[in-house]
Amino acid sequence: MIQSESRNNTLILHIQEARVDMVVARKFREGLSSFIKEKPKRIVLDLKETEYFDSSALEALVAFMKDVKGYGGQLILCNLSRSLLTLLKLSKLDLLFEISDDLEKTVI
Repeated sequence: MIQSESRNNTLILHIQEARVDMVVARKFREGLSSFIKEKPKRIVLDLKETEYFDSSALEALVAFMKDVKGYGGQLILCNLSRSLLTLLKLSKLDLLFEISDDLEKTVI
């Protein structure tokens, strides 16, 4: 579900799910949380493979952002599909998240 790599003091989490809905949202949340035990300062969530989030996935994403910001970390969402970007804009969550469309520029 989530593959990780570290580059330039950045933890990159590649989400390998096309759809994150209520069936996988809890596992998604737990998977994300497992990567912040060591409190990485900078996390990029690469959503290139993900086309769909439902409300439970958005809830998990917001909770993850709060956890990261709670210890002083930075979370960046990267490579959002048009549908995910539209969803974030409609729900006004694009105002809460830092969003990038280029993983390579984000990791530098």
